[in-house]
Amino acid sequence: MQESGQGLGTGPLLIVGYGNRLRCDDGAGPAVADAIARWVETRGLTGRVTALEAHQLLPELAVDLAIAAAVLFVDAAADPALPPVAAPVPLDFGNVADLTAPTVGHGSQPLDLLALTKALYDRAPAAWILPIPVADFCFSDRPSAAGQVAIDAAIAQVQRFISEQLQLDAPRSAPPPQGV
Repeated sequence: MQESGQGLGTGPLLIVGYGNRLRCDDGAGPAVADAIARWVETRGLTGRVTALEAHQLLPELAVDLAIAAAVLFVDAAADPALPPVAAPVPLDFGNVADLTAPTVGHGSQPLDLLALTKALYDRAPAAWILPIPVADFCFSDRPSAAGQVAIDAAIAQVQRFISEQLQLDAPRSAPPPQGV
């Protein structure tokens, strides 16, 4: 959870990795969030980026979303049409105000949580989702070999996303010429 002293929309970039770590590749989202949390710490980005793991999207996350400057949801996706390395997809929640009864609980989706955030705090952050293409949902606390490859690719995608959002690798402009 975010510190209560932060104002709405002034907080960090939020990464929410969700899924069931006991269902093999379904734990891809939390695995990515865990790796990103360690990466954020080593890069000195604590306070600018927060990575959270969640078993599912619960209403309690609404306060984190209300404070966040932006959010990236990361989740396993059993979609054979997805490319092996997917990219974050912007979530269009322009009609969030029209959602009067968002689903909360086991079937909750990112748009439901954004709708709840909008209803409670009168704002919702810019949001993206990164679907991780996986196929094995057996009972195991370890990803499949193919799932681990997808997790590693997703970690790299999230690192690029963070760098772009925070403009970490933006080229510095050259200083103006002197005495010309």
